[in-house]
Amino acid sequence: MGNDWFPRPIHTEDQRKAINKFAAFSPELGRKVLDVAPDAILIVDGAGHDIFADQRTADVSGRTAAVQHSQRRLPMIRKAKAVWRGTGRAGSGDISTESGVLDKTPYSFKTRFESEKGINPEELIAAAHAGCFTMALAFQLQGAGYTPTELSTEAAVTLDPAGQGFRISRSALKLRATVPGLDEATFTKIARDAEKNCPVSKVLNAEITLDAKLA
Repeated sequence: MGNDWFPRPIHTEDQRKAINKFAAFSPELGRKVLDVAPDAILIVDGAGHDIFADQRTADVSGRTAAVQHSQRRLPMIRKAKAVWRGTGRAGSGDISTESGVLDKTPYSFKTRFESEKGINPEELIAAAHAGCFTMALAFQLQGAGYTPTELSTEAAVTLDPAGQGFRISRSALKLRATVPGLDEATFTKIARDAEKNCPVSKVLNAEITLDAKLA
């Protein structure tokens, strides 16, 4: 594979349907084709990590689907910006995200440490952890052959005093899931695997707990 790597598109709707229907499997890499977009097939390995195929073909009848892989992964960079004005207690700031979902959203000492309405960093970390874990679980379930009706996760992040400052000591995940055909033991195993492999779980230097139950 050369350095000039780009996904090659699947050109026909029939090819897309064929690959989606048969979930082509690559024995040499042990990765299953789970989904397809106009320009790439999503491939998930046993740990729930995704890569993208660089070439793929599927016959129109859907009898076969052959996929050639590139193991090269392109990094994703997501950006946010915080601006603060004034002192720590009396000042205030705003937070913006590259996507524009947060656009100069205000935050302050009171929104973080008191009850004034507004955003705070711990709330954003909780949202990131809940969102990351829930999506990771969805992929793990899909790879195991299950389609969830609903996955609902709440993350509770604890900010504790530490020395002269504070530290995030814990993120408690509370999951309630509706997954047809899935038994409790298998569900628990898949959920715990998803939590361990969630990128946000990996970056947090804190205790992580998981309370997972099927509805």
